[in-house]
Amino acid sequence: MGFGAKSGALTIFPAQSVLLNNNVFINNGWVINNNDFTNSCEGVINGNSFTFTQEAPCDSSPPVITLNGEQVVEILLGESYDDAGAIVTDNDPNYTGIVTTGGDIVDTATPGTYTITYDATSDAAGNNPEQVTRTVIVLSAEDSIDKIAQDLNDAITNEEIGNEGASLLAKLNQIIDRLNNNNINTNATCNQLESFILQLEGIIINGSPEEINAVQPMLDAANGIQASYC
Repeated sequence: MGFGAKSGALTIFPAQSVLLNNNVFINNGWVINNNDFTNSCEGVINGNSFTFTQEAPCDSSPPVITLNGEQVVEILLGESYDDAGAIVTDNDPNYTGIVTTGGDIVDTATPGTYTITYDATSDAAGNNPEQVTRTVIVLSAEDSIDKIAQDLNDAITNEEIGNEGASLLAKLNQIIDRLNNNNINTNATCNQLESFILQLEGIIINGSPEEINAVQPMLDAANGIQASYC
């Protein structure tokens, strides 16, 4: 038995099968009367569950949220953070879902782990997308300085910084020693950091284009750490 109308009356006798858009169902005398089957997938008649398709296959696939960028992001203390966001797609070409962002507010002046959540609207069939999250880790002052030291070492190794590289690294090592000391002298640490920043600024003014390109990210990072820590 075939059934092609969007609405109408259909009686299914015991042990009879019905064909609804190529889906076959074995029934027990159900009566489906004046129902609109458009975009329907499931229903209950006389306490018995049934599944049917009308006009188009049942859509049981939820929209999918995909992150832009990495799932885990590490940033230096005081560094600015702009979230890359996420997109949502669905198998329905008419779906126009909107991604909403929630969860923690990332405070780059406070070290810690933050979770950003992404949700989106359901599709026309009522399928809800699974929530996606991103983890943002704001590094401590110690870890942030370590990261700058690594970048500086790389710049020295790659000969991107000239004669001042050694003295810059010496200043950073002193800062690292102070930060790793249980009896941190904040004033001494901040003074050393200020000296490091001033030396970087001198390179920005007088250095070669290659040195400026290498030093600028370190200067930005050091300024952020200074603003948050000192």
